[in-house]
Amino acid sequence: MPIGHTSPLQEQTLQDYIEQHFGITLELSSQEFSQILWLEKTEHRSPDNVPSAGYYPLEKEVIRLLNRLHNLALLREGSEASYQYFTKPQREDNYDRPVLDRQTFDVLSRWFNPRALSEDRYATLRAVTIISAVARTRFAHDRAQQVWDSKGLGSVPQDGMELLWATANHDTTIYPLLDTLPAEQRALLLAAFLPDSHFRHMLYAEGSRTMFYRLIDGLQQKQANPALSRDTFNFWFMVWLIDISGFWVNPTIPEGSYYLNKAEAQNTIMQWHLLTNSLFNQLKWQPRAVIARELLKNYLTYRARALNLPNIPVNDLMVYGGLASLLRIHTPDQADQLHDAYNRLSTNQQKTLREIYTDKLVGYPPKTPTYLPAVFVNLFEAGGSFQHSFELFIDIYIQSMDLIKAKYKSGELQSDKPVSFKALANTAEVIAEMHSVSVKLEGYDILLQTEKNEDSITIEQISTL
Repeated sequence: MPIGHTSPLQEQTLQDYIEQHFGITLELSSQEFSQILWLEKTEHRSPDNVPSAGYYPLEKEVIRLLNRLHNLALLREGSEASYQYFTKPQREDNYDRPVLDRQTFDVLSRWFNPRALSEDRYATLRAVTIISAVARTRFAHDRAQQVWDSKGLGSVPQDGMELLWATANHDTTIYPLLDTLPAEQRALLLAAFLPDSHFRHMLYAEGSRTMFYRLIDGLQQKQANPALSRDTFNFWFMVWLIDISGFWVNPTIPEGSYYLNKAEAQNTIMQWHLLTNSLFNQLKWQPRAVIARELLKNYLTYRARALNLPNIPVNDLMVYGGLASLLRIHTPDQADQLHDAYNRLSTNQQKTLREIYTDKLVGYPPKTPTYLPAVFVNLFEAGGSFQHSFELFIDIYIQSMDLIKAKYKSGELQSDKPVSFKALANTAEVIAEMHSVSVKLEGYDILLQTEKNEDSITIEQISTL
């Protein structure tokens, strides 16, 4: 039965939307349908949600979730018709990224076909995909707090991933859908919800080598909860692959993956190969700092060389690879723009960027900042040129990394808490019109003070615009 805090109208709206856009290609069980209705209460909004244009007849997070479930079903089917469905939004006239080719689609599909993924595991993966979205709702948070209070556990984690991890450890009954899983499948939840192991952070090289520590500890069995295996590691990767497939959603074409194009898929596969090669083969029993440093270095080198730019200086490889990852640079035109924009930076700015990526290899920042790629994406989408958006972003990036490093080293920031760029990402339209930028750190949030037309403008004023 549907959960009682939603109205029949909401249930019918959801059902009508599914039938209109997905038809029989997306079938939901009654338990899945009921759990998805929680999302009508979500308060979470990601600032990184391009394409932003379009009418959303449902809560946007519902559409993103339905898109991910549909992508999972298409990858499991793996047929030519599924490939055409999967790439439908990428074949629109205004799509400016390399369309996923059939061969790469087939590589991805092998993870999910019935020979590789049993029905029980497929059901678990669907449930994990749904719960990963639902955990961000106030309703889920309040329900978890009731359980925590009954067990004397204090306050539930505020972060969605931390809450999922805690739920998997303490009480899966918070989410009725998880209670329907076979007991032997619930062990996969510990891998699926592993905190401090955000694959998109690794894909965009958002943090330092510390991004990989939790995975390494689990695989080296230095943490009893959980000790990861090759099997549970693969399931963790599948969870994130489906997450990436629905990272951006086109509201007018919610069927298929707008985001997982050829370049993103190849980068995802390469990062997985680097992870498996380092974690299970070459570096398996090395100290985690060594493994993590080599993982980051190898990935940044791969991303730099994939730009196919001539004569990148050796001492700039990490910077080019890092910026290509962070700014999601894929096409030859984008690579040329990055090359030109980087060469226009001052000698001192280039030197500072090299130092930032040297710091990443040795562990600074100790906790991965959040929403940093969204700052550049939203600046560029606000209508600025690549050059102007790049200059603003680099100014913000250099100042922020300097502040963050100093605050962590002084102890003013705790090393287990990340700094957030969400406020900047959400004010990109205002920032894009500015000529000079300065940042400040208040608590764990990077905020702005800048100049616009030679008049000072503060973050308080920005928030009212």
